[in-house]
Amino acid sequence: KVYPNMYSYLVAPFASGKGILSLARLLVKPINDNLESKYISERQEYEFNHTAYKVELDSIKAQMKKHAKGKKQDEIAQDYKASSFPIEPERPGIRTLFIPANNSKAGMIKLMNSNNGLGVIFEEEADTLSSANKNDYGDFSEVLRMAYSNEPISSYRKTDDEHVKIEIPKVSVVLSSTEDQVRKLIPGITNGLFSRFNFYFIDGDKKFENVFDSPDYGSYIQDYSQDISKVYYSLEHRAEVEYPIEFFFSDEQEKRF
Repeated sequence: KVYPNMYSYLVAPFASGKGILSLARLLVKPINDNLESKYISERQEYEFNHTAYKVELDSIKAQMKKHAKGKKQDEIAQDYKASSFPIEPERPGIRTLFIPANNSKAGMIKLMNSNNGLGVIFEEEADTLSSANKNDYGDFSEVLRMAYSNEPISSYRKTDDEHVKIEIPKVSVVLSSTEDQVRKLIPGITNGLFSRFNFYFIDGDKKFENVFDSPDYGSYIQDYSQDISKVYYSLEHRAEVEYPIEFFFSDEQEKRF
């Protein structure tokens, strides 16, 4: 079973108008804003509960100290069982649709895990991704290759003794750059990322364009983004409550494939 996530790469000369790709990001901005709004609410609730937890814990510790005079360690432990201590609330994970390319391998996996394995890497300058990938803490080329095929991804951080595992990652990638920047991220066709991207090449147009005479796409984008949001939440609800939409090849199609 595979999911319809795509890796797309727009390649064009400088000053060729590839910056218009930023409008595509606005199409899913309402979805991202909704996720971030949920995270803010969850974080506020967490901070309130964590403050109450610390107050209650400090109170119990003070009582223990007061009653500890003249008692042995095992007697104190008997007076205060583990069930007497409050449970520390769990810090909520960051909710976001967009995964920053300026990231570490562990950070990318953690963000994906906080969002049920979902995410979109959207960078108009692929240099951001290639630069982060060269760092010692980066090198998430393997993560992208595995996510493309929806293969399980796992990570372990010894510092926090934290193990994260994403059973079915569902990640999409949108990049744009000039041709020379492509080679910094994908040095050649033998690189595993090469076969996973759909490349779109645009020829440069040397004709001068007045930047003050550009059409206003704002209203169109807003209408389309609302339509996309409706489809997104409808499919999300269907996957959670009913049955997700699945497509199957017929026997004949499998043979032709």
